[in-house]
Amino acid sequence: MLFTDTTVVQPDLVFVSRERRTIVEKSRIAGAPDLAAEILSPSTATRDRSLKLQTYERHGVAHYWLLDPEPGELEEYVLGDGKFRLVSKLTGPASFQPKAFPGLTLDHGQVWAAE
Repeated sequence: MLFTDTTVVQPDLVFVSRERRTIVEKSRIAGAPDLAAEILSPSTATRDRSLKLQTYERHGVAHYWLLDPEPGELEEYVLGDGKFRLVSKLTGPASFQPKAFPGLTLDHGQVWAAE
């Protein structure tokens, strides 16, 4: 994603709504997506929880998810008044109703279920 000429990030997962699809260009997303998600690993966790969170917040990403495979945890942040607020933190079997997708319910336990 390109926020400025010097601020470029690459989330693990990104979602841009149909209404905002004009920010999707041939080789990049020029602006803030509706959702950015990062899958944490030992080498990226600190950066994802600090630098990337602050960058997404500063540039107006509406929803930010952190998925940590080790404990099977999902953290959902929602932007409000220019700041991210943790609205959900799930571990283990639970229903997840993401704020980014009203009306959708996911089985959080199935996110981490092995095939």
